[in-house]
Amino acid sequence: MNHYKRHSVALHTFLVSICFLHSACQLKPSAYDHCIFDERAGWIEFDISSDRRAALLALPYEDATVDQSMSFNGRAVREAWFKNQEGDLQMCRYENIADQCDSDAYLLLFNNNQGKYQPETIETVLCLVHYRRR
Repeated sequence: MNHYKRHSVALHTFLVSICFLHSACQLKPSAYDHCIFDERAGWIEFDISSDRRAALLALPYEDATVDQSMSFNGRAVREAWFKNQEGDLQMCRYENIADQCDSDAYLLLFNNNQGKYQPETIETVLCLVHYRRR
């Protein structure tokens, strides 16, 4: 390969890489990305009614309510609700920023016991070199 073609191929590869990275950075991750839910695992995102949401957020959690315990201290956050076939619910509050690895997220499982929900432990989502764990 001559010198000109080699540089042309390298430049083209570089430009394609930059375009891909730029467009990937412009897309905001979904709630599944922030909350590390695998859609194939049976958790389905759903719109919760305002009455049901208010009742669940008012449940006691340690020395406060669920809502107070999952506070981001005034920072703007999004909230997503998920359900499974057993009727359990998960709530996730997260910062809606482009890099979900830099976004803080809190998760809380509500176990369904004959129609009554009990909040479990609040989990903080951590990112280890762009591999998210909870």
